[in-house]
Amino acid sequence: MRINLVSLLLCISFLTNAQYTQITATSLYDSLYSRVHRIECKLYDGVMAGKIKPFQNDSLTSTYSLQTIKSLGTIYHQVRHTENSIDEPDSVYQYIINPHDKGNGLLSILKPVKLDLNSMEDHDRFTSVALLFAPSVGNTSIILPIQPWFYIRYSDLAMMLNPSEIQLLTQLTKLLSTDKYFGLIRTKDSLLVTTRREDYFAPGVFNGFTRSACMNKENLEAVAKNCIYLSVLYIHEALLQTLRQLEKDPAALNTPTYLELKDAMTYPKAMIFFPNPDDPTIEIDSIFYARIEQSEFKRIAWDASSIGISQVESFNTDVHKSVVYISRNEFCKLSPQWLQVFLWSNF
Repeated sequence: MRINLVSLLLCISFLTNAQYTQITATSLYDSLYSRVHRIECKLYDGVMAGKIKPFQNDSLTSTYSLQTIKSLGTIYHQVRHTENSIDEPDSVYQYIINPHDKGNGLLSILKPVKLDLNSMEDHDRFTSVALLFAPSVGNTSIILPIQPWFYIRYSDLAMMLNPSEIQLLTQLTKLLSTDKYFGLIRTKDSLLVTTRREDYFAPGVFNGFTRSACMNKENLEAVAKNCIYLSVLYIHEALLQTLRQLEKDPAALNTPTYLELKDAMTYPKAMIFFPNPDDPTIEIDSIFYARIEQSEFKRIAWDASSIGISQVESFNTDVHKSVVYISRNEFCKLSPQWLQVFLWSNF
């Protein structure tokens, strides 16, 4: 990986610097989940208020009545009062599901606009989004797996959502609807999934070409972890390449850039050498600087012109937790475009 040292911006800054946006995988997930949940509640409220139509399926040919939606979303609980009594009937309690109390997520639907038979590539468009819920079986307490509750036409979203919320839905749909971005294909444009495949919903394909994108807890966690993972991957590699090149230049070894970068990317490690194999009592204490692994950097931070990585805990007890930055332009050269757009447009 070639690094342009002229364009590479290196600096050390304390994490308390308020001008930078700072996130971890956990805080990124919390942000994504809360925003998707807010959208979920807005769409539910819009349907309940009669402002937007709820459809029965993704073909958008027939609608549900509000009474039917409430009936589908009614959960029953049976309570047995006395174990040994055969005369006393069980009590049945019911409540209507409300995403304000508990959100299950959203399901976006994409349908092909056209199909290129020469390349077998289809061009999809976002057609609808469904609220997810976990229904019960009839008048019982048996809960079925999470599934679509009702669908809302994409063109109706603007009645309840602002442009940034629609943009987030669109970006998440693109990330989650195809293996090119969110699968196990390890290319430059791949999301390099670090979670087990069974821990997230794989892209759904129906009728040959229609795709779905599930914005549930597991998938949003995977998106958050992988955005942080990939950002750290590119920045960490760029910084190590720079450190190696600076180490080859004797004139650079006493510069602030090298010393600060060395403190941030390495830590002192003591070793004992036994130079004489015939005399094990002779030993030499030595200190060398070991590289801090990519996995130790848990946080990214950025402003309009730079993006950096930081350890949550410092290897050097006498060194403050710090962020090492590269320029935004350099990051854009190294990383896939979707990652840059997703980070800077949403956070």
